[in-house]
Amino acid sequence: AEYMGTVNTAKAPIMIAIILALCVGSCLAQSEAEFNATMTSLFGREDLNHDGVITETEIQTLITKMDLNHDGQISRHEYTEAICKYFPEAYGMSHYLYNAGDLNHDHHLNGVDYHQFFQGADTNGDGQITFAEYYESGKKAAAQFQNLGPHDLHFNSHSHCH
Repeated sequence: AEYMGTVNTAKAPIMIAIILALCVGSCLAQSEAEFNATMTSLFGREDLNHDGVITETEIQTLITKMDLNHDGQISRHEYTEAICKYFPEAYGMSHYLYNAGDLNHDHHLNGVDYHQFFQGADTNGDGQITFAEYYESGKKAAAQFQNLGPHDLHFNSHSHCH
């Protein structure tokens, strides 16, 4: 997998964990070429300065945009609002994805979660995520979510954007 270009970043201020998790729903049924194209697009949204790597600073910039009340953490409401705004087709998975992103299980998405995720994705520990690392993290995330069934998701009359 090779990063091949830049993407307009104006659309989706979403942290990498959310992007990878969102990708899972659409990427599971994709061919390798489609998966590569999706991951390239998503990487381009997070590589804010288009230098071919994602840093924790870039992720923090994206997260700050989601923190609507500026308290330093993303509530479930803020998260689902971002899903509705940028990826409404994934709303049915939003609560599951929120829980999956809450790595320290404190019911908030915050710097601790983002840092843990970043360290896991930065496999060589150099402080930046290359496209190859991003791509492999996406593959691992897809494997984690491939066994979700209807009981794991919230596809019902209350599962729509507000």
